[in-house]
Amino acid sequence: MTTNRPISDVEMECEGIELIDDIADLPAISSQPFVDLQNAKNDCRQAWMYSIASHIQATVSYIQCARLNLAYRLSAYVNGVPVWPLIVVYIVFVAGAFVVSSMIPIEFSELSGISRAVLMFSGVLLPVFTLGGFLVLIRDAKKPPDLLASQIVNSKTQYERTRIDCAQSLKQLKEARAVLEIARFQEKLFRANQVESQGRLRTTASELSHFTASLRWRGLTGEEWEGYLEQIFLRHGYRVERTKVTGDQGVDLIVTHGAIRLAIQAKGYAGSVGNKAVQEAVAGRIYYECTHTAVITNSTFTKAARELADKTNCVLVDGSGIEYLLKHGLKNMVC
Repeated sequence: MTTNRPISDVEMECEGIELIDDIADLPAISSQPFVDLQNAKNDCRQAWMYSIASHIQATVSYIQCARLNLAYRLSAYVNGVPVWPLIVVYIVFVAGAFVVSSMIPIEFSELSGISRAVLMFSGVLLPVFTLGGFLVLIRDAKKPPDLLASQIVNSKTQYERTRIDCAQSLKQLKEARAVLEIARFQEKLFRANQVESQGRLRTTASELSHFTASLRWRGLTGEEWEGYLEQIFLRHGYRVERTKVTGDQGVDLIVTHGAIRLAIQAKGYAGSVGNKAVQEAVAGRIYYECTHTAVITNSTFTKAARELADKTNCVLVDGSGIEYLLKHGLKNMVC
């Protein structure tokens, strides 16, 4: 058995072919639908934020416009009237309200979180906000009527602008949501097609890898063929022993599986295997104290070899049986 051998015709025909042994070697599928979906989500988020900001601006403009209109109506009543007495009265009123509320027998710790927040707002923040709003209103009412009227016109213009912005933001948000729904549908459809395509690619890669693997083993000889068979048996969970290169008594591999101890002679070459290989394998079975005998080749057997194998219960596996050996091992081959 020697590893030096001429290049076979099959190897010459397959020279330059790149073997695909893993689906990971296949080109990646485009991820454009996922990018489009992410872009649509970002656009929808930006449209939503723009809509919120425009609504806040419109609300502020509306409050400002209403405040100036109210100040314009009060300007005729507050001109020349001192403000500080009103502030003093307001502060006294709020302080009295605090004193009265403190007399009510309510344990603050027993209140719920919402009740505490409402009590805090109504008792502390609401009077402060009311006083601040009152002072701002009085300040605006004391402005000259011409200036106040000009500010009212400007506030109305600003409010109309913000209303237009609100309408535009709502339109953009609606369009962004429509684009997002389309992108989601396309992404969902792409996922379904991708799963189907990957299944087809895996099938194609498996078939191609299987085909190229068959091309490899058809040209193996000597120790390479023995090593190839050894890997097949190891893959199926069998225990494999390789005999020495010289003086192997006609047996190259000893495969053990349960109570079966199989003596195998591996014949890897282009010509047909004759009955001499069967004779050597049967003699090797006796020498190595095995229970079964087999001759495995990547070519064919002669008629005399098959007749002798039938008489000696020797299993013969030629090139047409290697595919079964790859998939099922020794199942149904050795009884």
